[in-house]
Amino acid sequence: WAVNFAIRLEGRLIGEAVLYNMDWRGGAELGVRIAPAYAGSGYGTEAFTAAAEWALYGLLLERVVAKCYKENTASYRMLSSCMRKTGEDDTFFYFEKLV
Repeated sequence: WAVNFAIRLEGRLIGEAVLYNMDWRGGAELGVRIAPAYAGSGYGTEAFTAAAEWALYGLLLERVVAKCYKENTASYRMLSSCMRKTGEDDTFFYFEKLV
């Protein structure tokens, strides 16, 4: 199961947000991709925050998690701005947002 959101700017598709890996404990994982031409303008952060809020307060989930590759500094900054870092391993940084 997954919920996909189109991220549009003036009618043009510029990315997507995907809520997936739903679990039976009230959680899900969220990911966002923005087209390179639109990266760095805050659209990813805005879309991520909106999708996370919808999941937590619209779907009544208790927890939204996300991860990013350690070398992806843009994603790290975006996730750090709207979620709490919960850990890391050799490959990823992990984040969560709770109700």
